[in-house]
This record gives sequence, C-alpha cells and structure tokens, in this order.
Amino acid sequence: MRAIFVSLALLVTAGPERNWVRRSGEIQNFQQKSNGADYIELEWSLTQDGDYTLHKYTLTTDKDFSNDVRCFNEHCTFVVDYLPACTDHDFELVPHFDGPSGDVLGAVATATGSTADSPPGAPSNIEVSGLGASGTNLTWDAPATNPGCVDVYEVCYRLDSDTATKCENTTDTSITLTALEACGRYQVTVTGVTPSGAAGASLDTFITTQDGVPGQPQNVVVGLSTVDSITIQWDDPLINRLCIDRFAFSYGETHTRSLHYVRASDHEAIISPLNGCTNYTIDVFAVSSAGIAGPFVRNYAATAETEPLAPPSVIVGAHGPDSIDVVWGSDPNEKCSGSITICWHDRDHVEICESIPDGGGNNFTITDLLPCSSYDVIVSVVTPGGIVGQPAANATHTDWSPAEINANDVSATKPGARRAREWTDVHKELAGHVVPWTPSSTNQLLSRAGLFSDCDHTTTTCGGDVPSPQNKRWRTQRPTPGSQMVGSPPKNEKTNEVTARVTDGQRPQAPPTNLLAPGKCI
Repeated sequence: MRAIFVSLALLVTAGPERNWVRRSGEIQNFQQKSNGADYIELEWSLTQDGDYTLHKYTLTTDKDFSNDVRCFNEHCTFVVDYLPACTDHDFELVPHFDGPSGDVLGAVATATGSTADSPPGAPSNIEVSGLGASGTNLTWDAPATNPGCVDVYEVCYRLDSDTATKCENTTDTSITLTALEACGRYQVTVTGVTPSGAAGASLDTFITTQDGVPGQPQNVVVGLSTVDSITIQWDDPLINRLCIDRFAFSYGETHTRSLHYVRASDHEAIISPLNGCTNYTIDVFAVSSAGIAGPFVRNYAATAETEPLAPPSVIVGAHGPDSIDVVWGSDPNEKCSGSITICWHDRDHVEICESIPDGGGNNFTITDLLPCSSYDVIVSVVTPGGIVGQPAANATHTDWSPAEINANDVSATKPGARRAREWTDVHKELAGHVVPWTPSSTNQLLSRAGLFSDCDHTTTTCGGDVPSPQNKRWRTQRPTPGSQMVGSPPKNEKTNEVTARVTDGQRPQAPPTNLLAPGKCI
C-alpha cells in the first residue's frame, strides 16, 4: 500500500513537467508578408521538440472570426481575404498538437496588418446644416465603398460665377466654411482622400449663403463738378459685396436731402440738377436685396461758380457835399456771392471802384466826391473765383455849400461878348445856388459849371487872356432874381470877369455878398 502511494506521488510530480516539455513547440516571426486592397498575407515559423505532432493552427482575425490553418512545414503562409481596403487588423495564431488524451494547445502568437489603399466611393447626402452670414455648416455621409480608405475629406468650393477654387480638409463628415461670402451661390465638391493621397469619387452640390449687410463702398471720390452737377465714383465694398442689390447715394445741403439709386454694376453717378456755387454733402452706400442698407461713406463737394444774380435793389442818396450813401439788397437765391464791387463816375472822369469783402454788410459811403455833381453808382456781385455778375445801378448828386472867395483878390477885367454867352449858361444852371470852394474839387466843379475856364491854363487862350498856373478865373456876376438877365443877358449888358488868385494849399476867404448869394443844389 505504501509502495502504491509512492508511485502515484512520483507520477503526479512528473506529469506537469513532462506535459510542459511536450508543448514546447513555438511560433516565431509571425507577421504580415504582403497585402492588397482586400487581403493580407501572413507568415511564420514553428519550432517543436517532436514529442507531439502538430495537428493544426487556429488563426483569429480581429477577435471576431477564425480560420483553421493546416501547415506542417517549418515555415508557413496564409492569406486572409475578404477584408475591407485601407483597414488595420489584429491577428492571433495558436498551434494545436496531438496529445495522448487529445488536443494540446501551444503558445499564442500575435501580429498586426493592414489592407492596401483603394480609392473610396463618393460621399452622399450632403446637407447644409447651418447657414450664416460668415460661416456655412455642411454635413454628409461617408462613402459606401471603401469608407475606411478615407484619411481626410477635401472640401472645395467656388462662386458659381467664378473660376477660382478654394479647398479645406477635415477628418470628419462635417465642416464649417468660414471663408464663404454672404449672398453667394457656391459650387461645393466633397472628395475622400486615402492615406497615400489617392482621391476617390466626388460629390458635387450648390449652396447659397445667407443674405448679409454690405460693407462700406471703397475709394469714394468726387469727379468733375459743373455749375449744376457733381460726378461721384466708388468701388465695391470689401465685406459682403455679393449682397449688393443696388447702390444708393443721398445728397443735399444742410437741411435737405435727396435719395437716388443705381444698379449694383454701376460705380459712377452724375448728380444733377444742382444749384451753382453750393456746398453739398454726399453719402454713398450699398443696399442688399432684402433692402438692408450698409454703412455709408460721406464726401463733400461743391458745384462750380456761375454768374451771380444782380442785387435786387440799389438805393443811393447824398450824404453831404462830397459823399453819397449806397445801400443794396441781397437776393436770397444767390449762392455765388463772395464780395461786392461798387463803382461810381460823374461821366467826365475815370470810374472808381471799391470792393466790399464777403460779410462786410450791404451799405457803403462814397467819399471825396465833387459837390453838386451827378454820379452813376453801379453795384455788382463777385464770386470767390472772380466772376462778376450783372450790375444794378442808380444815380444821384452831391449837395453844395457856401463859397469862400477873397474879395481883395477879385478885380474887374475887360468884358466881352463870349463872357455874356457863357454867363447865360451859368445863370441857367446856378441861379439860386451857392458855389462851394475846396482847394481841389471845386476848381473842377466850377470849370464844368461854366464858372471856371475850361481851357488848359498853360497853353490855351481863354477870352483873349492867357492864364498862369496860379490864376483861376470865375465869372461870378449874378443877375438879380426876376431881372431881364434871367434866360439871357441884356443886349448891351456887360459881364464882369472876376479873377481870384489861388495858390496850392491856400484857402480863399469868403466872397463879397454882391458876388454870390446863398442857395442850395437842386
């Protein structure tokens, strides 16, 4: 009995060790040998001690399905087929040995492999899942053929009216395109690309992005300006240019505005009719098809100068013996007024003009005139650029004041018939008047009125006498009012010629009362 127990103990002790030795066969160099779009070829070697005979191998792919492989050579190969292209796979290989009591399993060997690239089919069911003014979301389904071969999706797009194409990549079956412009119709192409760069079939579609607000027009400039028009030019906005349905521009002066539209293809407009010499504010902006106006660009322009209107009225009146007041009206419709020019003359001397600057008022006093003389006064509006408008005129005369002649310097000279004829004219013009005296202006006045010789005092004989530069002659005899001297002198009436000596800078004294009587200018 004791011997039996010893024998059993020896058997139990020796059994596991012997079983381990008999299963010492080992798989070595288990790996992928080659591949194709739908298969993987595996290879390996087996070492064994020969105690048990190899029965078979079990090859499991992706822990899913298995194949029995019967290869009894030292080096074996096996092809796993019907695999999808462009996919990775895991393999487990287990040897089976024939043991005394049945199947004995050897050690498990593992390997990985992948099928070759094959162009994928076309994606399907593309949809616009989100549409915004600056981004468009697209989704699609993976290809039915070789979906595993898609490493990335290439999404290309271009405007329907353009030839330039842009592309973006994604590893998902969705993408957000942020470079699309609002209001654009785009052709979109989605293509699957393999890891080796092989492109599969493509899916094409058209999408239209959402309406947006156009940006500011660019490079807005004022072109030619005439007396009644202004030309304005611009370029498309940089933002949402495709949303432009039309361009609009408003213009006007400070309190009034007008609005006009032009086509989206137009980039120039002539604003007309306008008023000349007028400053205008011009706003240019784009409008979308939904009627949404974008931000405007403001410019300032002025129409050209035109001939100003004449002052509606000119009022003149004597301010004294040597001055005239001038008052003129302003036309409320006149836009070109820059200054006022006032000119005056007495028809015997050179015209004199004075410029009144803009804002200088509407009245002016002309001074240094000849007493008791008629003057024409002309008022004209002048533009800032120098265009003189139509004149408005009026006429008046200056007043007279009492004369001053030194009686001691007055003496009678030889009478003559010419003096009598001249006196008739003098009497008609000066009866009831007072002759003023100033060292400069009165000399000319008396000469023109007939009281002073109208001859050149250095070369011409006046009534047989040759005057000197220092001698000025007046015929000062005045008939008594109501006598026969009125209108013409008596037949034998003799006219006295009175000579007054006047030196430059010397003012004569008051004349004798029997020479001149006080009066006023009419």
